[in-house]
Amino acid sequence: MKILRVATFPSLEKRTVGLHAAKLCDIESIKTIFLTSKELSGRPKIKGNFSLVEFGKPLEVRSEKQKIYTEFFFILRRIFGLLKFSLYGVWLVLKHKVDIIHIHSPMYILIAIFGFLMNKKIYITFHGSEFSRVGRNFQGIKKAWWYKLSSKIFTKVFSLSDHYIPILSEIHGKNKVISVHNGIDHSIYKNKNLIRKKQIIAVGSFKEQKGFRYLIEAFSNLKKDNNFKEYILNIIGEGRLRTELTNQIDTLNMSNCIFLPGYKNQEELVNLYNESEVFVLSSLSEGFPKVLLEAIACGCKIVSTDIDSVQKVLKNKKLARVGNLDDLTNILSECILNKNQTNIDLSDFTWESLRQIYYREYI
Repeated sequence: MKILRVATFPSLEKRTVGLHAAKLCDIESIKTIFLTSKELSGRPKIKGNFSLVEFGKPLEVRSEKQKIYTEFFFILRRIFGLLKFSLYGVWLVLKHKVDIIHIHSPMYILIAIFGFLMNKKIYITFHGSEFSRVGRNFQGIKKAWWYKLSSKIFTKVFSLSDHYIPILSEIHGKNKVISVHNGIDHSIYKNKNLIRKKQIIAVGSFKEQKGFRYLIEAFSNLKKDNNFKEYILNIIGEGRLRTELTNQIDTLNMSNCIFLPGYKNQEELVNLYNESEVFVLSSLSEGFPKVLLEAIACGCKIVSTDIDSVQKVLKNKKLARVGNLDDLTNILSECILNKNQTNIDLSDFTWESLRQIYYREYI
């Protein structure tokens, strides 16, 4: 069996972006041709029965405040880039005579439509953030007429977020939509039983959906209490909001206890998890956050907003309402003051169990 998988593939700079799709390639009986855009920083070694094919530049990211004429040319460049990429994908379908096409974003829909016309089995996985970007004015896939028109081509539809299951079921039918999860490599992410510093950690790209503005504000509120005067906050990552976040930290006079140290490699991140007392997921939206699983596996106490699939992992745990500053501050305070660590079972969240879900559908 051969699959053409079209998705982002992890890079040395961003090892977890695209990891879900990459981990699906480790099925011995299935040969995968993995189509992705080129990456200058290089690729990590990932085990699997696949050939990596890189074509074209990564798609340009839309600015949050674009002028009308800038938006027009951005859309033209994006359409042209997607068209070239899709035509190359079509050529790979013909060259390798694949049996299955699995796209990991609706933007690759042209490749999927061609595959359907060639009588191939077609699958799509929704990872989270791309769900809301589809459609005019970011109104989401529910209002994307072109996606609805092509919805019949899919054999099955997978979603990492249970929040989107009802909408996808409405479009595709309940029997076609399947909930999936992310996994974790327990040989890498594990508790080293170190003495924890009075340190709080958050991990993610510096963009609005990660909710770091709220986290910085919540931590600033926390520091007004003498019980927390020795604590520091490390926000690991990079992105276009760095300047805004730095200015916020300076305005709050928190530059001596809130730090933005940039991206960290896998080994550095594991060490940071293991020396930190608390991990905070402050996101406003997510699919299925891998960083949450990583932090739990490394023994951090957990504070999280009540987003999408978090309840799959943090069952019966008190969660902060999304974007609610008081909730985030209070739950963070309670978490630190509570010296009893709650064990969270991650046995269901492995890459092998994930592969089995997909494999059952492929065959």
